Amino acid sequence: MLTLRLSEFVLVTVLVCAGLFVLALLLLLVAVAYSRAKARRASANREKYLDMLILASEGAGDPAPARRAARREVADLAVHLLSNLIGQEYRQLADWLLRWGFEGDAQEWLGSRSAAQRLRGAVLLLLMKGEAAMSATLPLLADPHPRVRSGVARVLGYAGSEAAVPPVLRAIELNLLAPSIGMMSILRIYPRDGAPLAGGMRSDSAPLRRVAAASVGILEMQSLREPVETLLDDPDESVRLAAIETLDRLADPGSMAVLRAALQSADTAERGAHELALIEQALVSCGTVPSEQMLDFDEEGDAL
Repeated sequence: MLTLRLSEFVLVTVLVCAGLFVLALLLLLVAVAYSRAKARRASANREKYLDMLILASEGAGDPAPARRAARREVADLAVHLLSNLIGQEYRQLADWLLRWGFEGDAQEWLGSRSAAQRLRGAVLLLLMKGEAAMSATLPLLADPHPRVRSGVARVLGYAGSEAAVPPVLRAIELNLLAPSIGMMSILRIYPRDGAPLAGGMRSDSAPLRRVAAASVGILEMQSLREPVETLLDDPDESVRLAAIETLDRLADPGSMAVLRAALQSADTAERGAHELALIEQALVSCGTVPSEQMLDFDEEGDAL
């Protein structure tokens, strides 16, 4: 009798375990099927919304979806599309977005607790309205989340105006923005007013002085040559290198005297071989340098 009961217990246990295994397998199959169906729906919606936006860029007037989730997806696709359009197609898509109320959506997202939502709102607003959206989006250069700050700076390079340059420089100075991102934004804006960059070269922030000096060279701002020359004796090596490279780019004979002075100064031994080589190259760019006026240096950069 005891053996029988034990056999029945084992059998019941095996059946229960098998049943649980089958149930788990069925649940897994259902989950996989649901995930695949959801992915197919998402892909179909994406293609539908992308077709809608492409038609809008061509002047069609199809209505935008009303559901919030769908509008967020349309906004994300619109950002990517606007970033690759120019001229009439760009303007027609931006007008379509404004006509179907996406400005209100973007304004709402700016105040979201979600960093992704704030970034979506700022980027979309800038791409739709350009300079007119700067007053609402520039404060996000001080956003708590670094991804929002850098994202806004990048889009300001495409959609902003010269008015965005001082706030971008300020963000670099306060270590809110990576110098490389801030500089790329400034270069894309292509400012012609040199005052903000001149102020940047007087900053206590070495990264900002470096960005300002390098930008002057790339933008070929000859009017700022003299402020750049003052950075040849900057205590920060990276700032000095940026200043030398900028003077090399500007290739103004008026810089030869200060470059020679830097090459022949008492601090020459403190300058590395790379820095000394850059000064020599800048002198060559600024004008022909008589060989007897050039110092010879050993491999470590010390004067012979």
